[in-house]
Amino acid sequence: MGPFPRPRDRAGAMSTASRVRGTPVPKLPEIIDKEDDWSGVTDAASRRRLQNRLNVRAYRRRKALELKEKATVGHAIKIESEIPCWVEAQQAIRLVPASAAAKTNNPHAPLIPQIPSSIVATRAPRPRITFPLSSDHLIVLLQFNVLRASLANRELVSQLGSAPVAECSSAAEHVLPYPTNPRVVPPSLLPTALQQAIPHEGWVDIIPHPVWRDNVLLALGQFDEDALWSDIMGGLFEGFPESEIEHRGVIAWSPPWDASGSGGPTALKQELDVLPAFKPTPSCRIRHVKCDEEKPICRRCRDSGVKCDGYAPPPPPKKPVRRRDVWVPEPKQVIVFQPPSAPGAPIERYYMDHFHHWTSKQLTSSSDMSNFWMTFVLPLAHNCEPVRYAVSAVGAAHRFFMAGQDTRSPLQQLRGLAMQEYNKAISHIVPHMSMDSAFNIHCTLVCCILFIAFEGITGRYTESIRHLRAGNRLLALPALTSDTQGRHVTRKLTQILATLGVEASIFLEDSILPATDPPYRAINASDAPAATAFRDLEDANYELRKLDVEAVATMAEEPWDSSSCDQSPDSPEKYVYDEETWKQLDQKFYHWNDRFELTKSTLQEKQPLMINATQLAILTVAQQFWKMSMTWGPTSPPPAGAMTSFLDAAEALAQLVTVPGHPTFSLDGDLISGLSFVISYSGDEQLRTRALDMLRSLNRREGIWDSKEVLEMHEAALSLEDAKEWYEKEVPGGLPGFVVEVARRSNRVKPTNSILVTAEHYKKEDSPSSGSC
Repeated sequence: MGPFPRPRDRAGAMSTASRVRGTPVPKLPEIIDKEDDWSGVTDAASRRRLQNRLNVRAYRRRKALELKEKATVGHAIKIESEIPCWVEAQQAIRLVPASAAAKTNNPHAPLIPQIPSSIVATRAPRPRITFPLSSDHLIVLLQFNVLRASLANRELVSQLGSAPVAECSSAAEHVLPYPTNPRVVPPSLLPTALQQAIPHEGWVDIIPHPVWRDNVLLALGQFDEDALWSDIMGGLFEGFPESEIEHRGVIAWSPPWDASGSGGPTALKQELDVLPAFKPTPSCRIRHVKCDEEKPICRRCRDSGVKCDGYAPPPPPKKPVRRRDVWVPEPKQVIVFQPPSAPGAPIERYYMDHFHHWTSKQLTSSSDMSNFWMTFVLPLAHNCEPVRYAVSAVGAAHRFFMAGQDTRSPLQQLRGLAMQEYNKAISHIVPHMSMDSAFNIHCTLVCCILFIAFEGITGRYTESIRHLRAGNRLLALPALTSDTQGRHVTRKLTQILATLGVEASIFLEDSILPATDPPYRAINASDAPAATAFRDLEDANYELRKLDVEAVATMAEEPWDSSSCDQSPDSPEKYVYDEETWKQLDQKFYHWNDRFELTKSTLQEKQPLMINATQLAILTVAQQFWKMSMTWGPTSPPPAGAMTSFLDAAEALAQLVTVPGHPTFSLDGDLISGLSFVISYSGDEQLRTRALDMLRSLNRREGIWDSKEVLEMHEAALSLEDAKEWYEKEVPGGLPGFVVEVARRSNRVKPTNSILVTAEHYKKEDSPSSGSC
């Protein structure tokens, strides 16, 4: 018996055994070999198996052909898809492939590209837009209409004096004057009181709703201006994704100045209605799209292809704390005040913000890290009501002062508001004066200095001097001497009052100096350490003010024995000075001068970027004034070289403190009084003319020294025939007394001159025995 046959042989034997001659099967493409031919197979199961195999092969072949045909047809359609477009070169409509049209009209590119002004086109630019416009650009036509409406409003408002200016110019911010003829513009575009009071850019004036404009002005600095602009007409200048087109833009279908004829996103109108409370989220500042917080990925972020930061986490709930007495510890690190939300009414918060951003930086030349108004006064305003009202009053008065002489009727409301805040501060300070503690005395002294600034800004010099004398008396209270924690605050308050007292003493030729224990005097040069550099410019300024106080106190002393009966006031003995006292004072200044020069060289070598240019210029002016006054005698004027050095330093300082188009106010007074000294005692006509020209260009007030008023006084005096004799003549009453005598002989002194008004109101009761605060 042989071996078992293989399976193939067995199947073949079975096929062969079961096959018979019959009708041959047609040649099918599915038949691979003879084994696939089922003709002649008598076994039903075998025949069905072979037929099923062929059917499966045929099904697979048909499916493969269908897929191939679909791919071929789809590719043909994609290639052949064309859209009609306008070809500028041929001036005709041609069928352009969709891909080519999409590249021509790029929705991500700006529709109005910014072209540098330095580039002058030599030929017509090649058009980048292919017509007909795609659907996304048709939507942008609405934003072109908003741009047209904005330009129309801009043209109307320009009749009020809001002329276009360069973007980076210092005069880019302006106040809009009220028109003498209100009919020149539609009522909705007439400037509000805030537009006439708050410096702002011109884009605010074209908003067609007065309430919206006021809300924008009150919220300046609290919202993203670029985001607001992009929400109104974004994409015209910077481009935007297609997914954001339908969410942007305002629709203008009525006259541009009619706010009821403009529509847009509801959220945008709500933001304009309550804009002072609007605070953008981090995502709004970065990409101007709100996060919908869809999990796991923000849908809008996924569509636009950017990443947002979502909403800021909510602040944790505040725990109730027990009220306790407020005390001011001596800080180890200076922190610049950044008010998140000042207390009080919205208008009070605005003028506190104005004080923070504008007034505090003009009152002193100190840097932000050492600015007393920012590091101490503004934080104190959150805990002390009278200080808060006083800060708001000074901010409002300073805003009115910055408006200049062109103050129309709505600005009078601002002046009334400043006076209301001033009266509130005076009424709320009474309880603090009744409590003898260092903190309450500090609050009262801060209010006194703020009152001095307020009265100086408003031109009421008599009241300013009364507050100054009252503050000088408060410095002598024993509670301040024994207070160790607030010693640094007392030192700074003393320095400010001493500086103001020196300028007021020169102004009135009277002693208005702080009475402190120990006296506010510089130490003797023999007792002083070796000439080493000051810690910083603040330390140098503090020591120099001590010399100023000592010099004024020395000049205020009686130079003759008034009890002697055989000496008259006109005798030569009255010109006899204590030479030893002045010699010691000169030695102190020389010692300070050596240290100051060493400080300047040290700062320039080691910390050139840390130098406060304005503060250094003020100290240089004071230094040159000392050198000039040390060479001045009762019968001889200072030499021309010393005056020239002073004028050079004064010109350098004037370039730093002058703001074109706006007056400035400061409590650091060395510039105007020094220029007045040069005009009064210089025998060189060229130097005098140079000082007069500098006063004309300043438009500045330093405490109670106003450049325009001092210039008016000197021009009136120099117009007299015996001008030289007038300057050599001794007139009692200081500068006000001199103005009164000049006004009697010249009509160039206006009755509104604050120096003249001070002379009329300055009486004997304004002695150190009386005061305010």
